Amino acid sequence: MDDLSVQVPLSCPTCGCTEFSEDSEADQKSDDERIFTCAHCGAQFSKTQLIDANSESINATIQDIGDEIISALSKDLKRELRKQGWKVK
Repeated sequence: MDDLSVQVPLSCPTCGCTEFSEDSEADQKSDDERIFTCAHCGAQFSKTQLIDANSESINATIQDIGDEIISALSKDLKRELRKQGWKVK
């Protein structure tokens, strides 16, 4: 099976831009508390806020890649079963 990894670009919920700069502050406690600033409108969001705002796009991508994985596994299984002498439609 081929590599089925994908990247989902996160967009700014204010203006739709997909470019962000990361504000680096030494006192940030966790990965989820990092702050990102939109390159276009300057709005600031935490990682969690960006993921929440883009959840529909993320879920659609998960569904699409899930369908691709099922299709690839089905093809691989059929090929292997045929190698073993099974008749597979």
